[in-house]
Amino acid sequence: ADMNAWEIMLSESQERMLAVCVPKKVDAALEVCRRWECDGVVIGQVTDTGRLVVRHNGELAADVPVMPLTEEAPVYHPPAEEPDSPGALGELPVLKNDDVVETIKKVLSSPTVASKRWAFGRYDYQVQTNTVVVPGVGDAAVLRVRGGDKRADKFVALTSDCNSRYTARDPFVGGQIAVCEAARNLVCTGAEPAGLTNCLNFGSPEKPKVFHTFRQCIEGMTEACNALSIPVTGGNVSLYNETEGAAIPPTPMIGMVGLIEDQAHITPSGFRASGDLIYLLGEFASTVAGSEYMKVIGSADCLESRLRGSLPDWDIEQEAAIQQRLLQSIRAGLIASAHDVSEGGLAVALAECCILSPGRLGAKVALPPADDLATQLFGELPAQTVVSVSAANQQHFEQIWRDAGIPLFLAGEVQEGPLQLGDFGVISVEQLHESWTRRPY
Repeated sequence: ADMNAWEIMLSESQERMLAVCVPKKVDAALEVCRRWECDGVVIGQVTDTGRLVVRHNGELAADVPVMPLTEEAPVYHPPAEEPDSPGALGELPVLKNDDVVETIKKVLSSPTVASKRWAFGRYDYQVQTNTVVVPGVGDAAVLRVRGGDKRADKFVALTSDCNSRYTARDPFVGGQIAVCEAARNLVCTGAEPAGLTNCLNFGSPEKPKVFHTFRQCIEGMTEACNALSIPVTGGNVSLYNETEGAAIPPTPMIGMVGLIEDQAHITPSGFRASGDLIYLLGEFASTVAGSEYMKVIGSADCLESRLRGSLPDWDIEQEAAIQQRLLQSIRAGLIASAHDVSEGGLAVALAECCILSPGRLGAKVALPPADDLATQLFGELPAQTVVSVSAANQQHFEQIWRDAGIPLFLAGEVQEGPLQLGDFGVISVEQLHESWTRRPY
């Protein structure tokens, strides 16, 4: 009550939000505030004067033109310099068939991929009784928003994603991937992405190479948001993150929420039933650059190679088409499970689908021949999605994807027993689970 006008207008308290409503919906918006015991008050209206007029206690406190504060505001252009090229991957150790099983277990055990239960299990992640999909079992958490009297319940899915190694190699593509992976995780859960926030963590923008990376990353994020029609509701920028003059890897963390209007559309990551067909959606991986495999293989002669390798061109339009068709297939009741291929590549995605299935089902998967076994099993780009479909839904499902001209590959089927990857190896789901749940610290 004792704040003056400039304090109210310029303070940066994070507990306030500004909403613009059409007049006929103001009462409904305020009712939502009252329902959730939040303060809500009308403070003004939009005009066509081009001026921001502020009154406080009946007195004029400010009357300024809007354009100099927005579109005509001065823009600072710091010097920007493209960082050195990451260089070619070079010759890597050949992954042999006999080494596939142990390599899968090793990647599953890495801190990035392994179960985070050791951390989130220390906290109460139940929100009253509204946590529908708990952490660690799906591509996104899901919370119920109770409808109350005469209102149907709705569901909100939440996720956060980023791979700083991608952004370090190509900040534009890395920014795109961060947005796309978060959106893909929501869609795999059955949610339509509704909005994102971010935390952009970089070194000093006064250094030309850092500023170039920062700018390119934001431009990549912008293109992805436009292609996927996802608004940015806010965010945070953390700069000057350096140790002894060395900047942290560029890390654009993306937090995203999505809406599920029907509980029947909530889709698990784990396989559901023996005999279900396993499909891969999207192009096969073309590189191990920036992958978790490159981080953890641990061979002394390829330590330098972990920091090398260019990313492939990212087809943002195909990404948008895949997500749209996947959500369509889920809402049509054709998808039994869905899990995106990200850290760890296809081998890890299939392993997680088995680990997270009821009764820990296995799978028999046959992949097409490839010159590079490591890329085939552990490459992460371009991204794919693993889905399972009942035999009864096969024809309808395939028709949707063929009509859209999107790559679709029938890889195998869910089965009782182990995970069998063609001729590359057989591994029990119990072994996979043991590696995945091994505490990394």
